[in-house]
Amino acid sequence: MQPFYYHFKSKISGMIATNYNPKASEEKWYKYWMDHKLFHSEVDNSREPYCIVIPPPNVTGVLHMGHMLNNTIQDALVRRARLLGKNACWVDRKSTRLNSSHT
Repeated sequence: MQPFYYHFKSKISGMIATNYNPKASEEKWYKYWMDHKLFHSEVDNSREPYCIVIPPPNVTGVLHMGHMLNNTIQDALVRRARLLGKNACWVDRKSTRLNSSHT
């Protein structure tokens, strides 16, 4: 007996990519975020500040599941802080990244 999705397989494979292509979606969303100033933050003394700095990758520069878990937890903490009304800022360290060659 064939699985229930057997007859839909050819239709599904034509609609859903078998491999994730981050460039296809991330460029679109990054432009949207920049156009809507979603990375913009200003000092607001009426709200409690909350800031998390994303740490740089390890010396090898190889990302692994630990990085994904760390970023997921940071994302959840920043979103929670925003829901609590704090002036939350999640700072990316890419622009100031240091590695072992700078020490």
